Amino acid sequence: MKRTFATFALVLAALAAAALFGGGVHAVLLAAHVSEPAVTTVYGLTPRRLWATTAFVLATAGIVTRWFNGGESEAQMSQPSPC
Repeated sequence: MKRTFATFALVLAALAAAALFGGGVHAVLLAAHVSEPAVTTVYGLTPRRLWATTAFVLATAGIVTRWFNGGESEAQMSQPSPC
């Protein structure tokens, strides 16, 4: 029960942080008068978007695999349990 509450609290805190960050970015863009869209917009995959997507996928995969392993390091996982 404790782990479920901790997970819920962590997800809620992450959502709050993301909303705060997004609101801050929006406020800065409004203050700088650059919140309007560009005259020409590039649709589709560009090299920068490909690198950003690759970095995001690898980071997310690392976080998910670490989470499923319970946060244990490889050294801890390789040692036999004392049971």
